[in-house]
Amino acid sequence: MTGIVILTGYAGQISLGHAGFAGIGAYACALAPIYLGLHPGLAIVLGAAISAALAYLVGRPILQLRGYYLGVASLGMGILIFMVLSNERQITKGPDGIDVPELGLRALLKDWGLNLTNGEFWYAFTGLCLLIGAWIALNLYNSPSGRALRALHGSEIAARTVGVDVAKYKLQAFVISAVYASVSGSLLALQNKFVSPDVAGYMHSIEMVTMAVLGGAGSVLGAIFGAGILTLCRRR
Repeated sequence: MTGIVILTGYAGQISLGHAGFAGIGAYACALAPIYLGLHPGLAIVLGAAISAALAYLVGRPILQLRGYYLGVASLGMGILIFMVLSNERQITKGPDGIDVPELGLRALLKDWGLNLTNGEFWYAFTGLCLLIGAWIALNLYNSPSGRALRALHGSEIAARTVGVDVAKYKLQAFVISAVYASVSGSLLALQNKFVSPDVAGYMHSIEMVTMAVLGGAGSVLGAIFGAGILTLCRRR
């Protein structure tokens, strides 16, 4: 959802397929330990790298579009990722989903004398990740890149007139937001110890956008508030 703030709130671009990147991150944590022998922590990095590369390759053509056309193109990308995860049964186990190995940090903390329950650990760990992600996004806001993103949000023509490389900064925002989505998908999979293709589904993309918009798409803190409100309402 913080990635959506950077893409939509800062750069003014619409994406309805970001759950696809969350799916890549989630399945990286499930499949990389099995097929590559990677630790789940390294699988998070691998998923983020794959998502960044895909966002770069896909973003170059689709970010030439604007408005609803960009939204539809990104939606198609997300649906395509969902279909691959659902249909490649030999690798992903299809709609039945697949188990995700333990991250191992809770056991390490226990060895250090900090015995946390599973819920306590994940509240603390994801909270720390949220703070780091929010800190990066807030620092980006007032950086030269952040000012360029906000300039093209206001008017791409005006931004181009004052020397902003519109295509470059739109692509940067798309790649950064994809990495955020991938990491969030990885953390979700590791917390639940299970993942299914639904993590890359259309409704998850809509949920991510709703979380960001509910508290104000241009505000990192507002998006966090919106995510909290939507999560609480969903559980009632």
